Amino acid sequence: MIWEMLNWVSIFIFGVILTISFLSVPHAKRSVFLILCLSTFCFFLQIILVYFYGFEAVNKVYPVIVHLPIFLTCVYCFKKKPSAVVFAMLTAYLLTTPRNFFGQLAGLCFASSPDAVNIGKLIVTIPFLLLLLRFWSPVAREFLGQPSQSLWIMSIPFVLYYVLSYVATVYTNLLLESNILFISFIMTLLALILCALSNAIRVQNEKYLSLREHQELLELQSSETKKRLEEIHLSQQETRTIRHDMRHYLQLIDTLASEENIKGIRAYIREIQTGIDNTVVEQYCLNEQVNLVISSYVGKAREQEIEFKTTVNLPETMEAKKTLDLCILLSNALDNAVTAAANTKNPWVNLHCAFVDGHIVVQVKNCYFGRIKFENGIPKSSTPGHGFGSFSISTLAEKYGGTADFACHDQVFTMRAVL
Repeated sequence: MIWEMLNWVSIFIFGVILTISFLSVPHAKRSVFLILCLSTFCFFLQIILVYFYGFEAVNKVYPVIVHLPIFLTCVYCFKKKPSAVVFAMLTAYLLTTPRNFFGQLAGLCFASSPDAVNIGKLIVTIPFLLLLLRFWSPVAREFLGQPSQSLWIMSIPFVLYYVLSYVATVYTNLLLESNILFISFIMTLLALILCALSNAIRVQNEKYLSLREHQELLELQSSETKKRLEEIHLSQQETRTIRHDMRHYLQLIDTLASEENIKGIRAYIREIQTGIDNTVVEQYCLNEQVNLVISSYVGKAREQEIEFKTTVNLPETMEAKKTLDLCILLSNALDNAVTAAANTKNPWVNLHCAFVDGHIVVQVKNCYFGRIKFENGIPKSSTPGHGFGSFSISTLAEKYGGTADFACHDQVFTMRAVL
């Protein structure tokens, strides 16, 4: 009974650590305190129920006395979205199957002991947990950044596995009456297939989102290129007109000079300068692709009477892939900034972008109104269909080994990213 109880403790710790690791629960004092309280509650509840009703009864109510409290704690105390918590818990539960299988294999070394299986499971728990934390947790955390709808859909096979496992091994003896080691191997294989499937879907989903972003950016650049060509064409026409009329301008200035009308000369010169200034096509940086994206959002800002300041220092040519990713990052950041600033009384957006020591540093600041909710350090939009821009920025920064930080203070939102 002691070994069985120790096995219960180890599997509980195994599941809780994996779940909070998948969910990126911060290692703050409050989080540690809540986890300790939750563990203590579940342990004492199990001990009391085992004392009065036995192990078999406790196994049947395990989802209610352990899984449900973990779910409620993660949702209401750690503020994680339900879909992510369900997927993280089911994945952790799924991974207990290979842990049990490897434990049964290790238990063959203690075949003479009636507690061989429980001893074997205890032995493999820590090394298997460390391997999962090292290699699987980062993948799971990245996957949990998917929209809730995708997580609910991907949870369906995990829920079916969860229900099948309890029906076949806890509430009935359908599988336990067969060869236990063989059944454990089959269930382990199924668990690994499900995990591999979820990872494959994650990769495909990321590729789809990346392609969609690239397509939207190319459409934006195509549209801005047409506008740019129109601006250049108008500028050329105005320049030709000014050049053609320059003789008349000089003749009029000569007439005013002969009359010693200095005030008239200066007023007329200012008028000519204004006409020349209107022929200038604004250039924000040397890189044409980046310039097109910035031009687009400067235009949108001006349409909404938003003050837009830029300081951009980038080389004329950069690696094609990195340039495209930078354009996507700027498109997401500036779109968020212009949208947020438009809802304020005195709207403004500031963009700083520079090439420093081989890295691209981007900072976008804007005013905003209201409150901004954060989830895992990333701003979360309450508007359906939105909220993926900041996640995309963070993903792009990580892709190049950089960082993306989001902060708000005194109604000023700041996004900093390094590629």
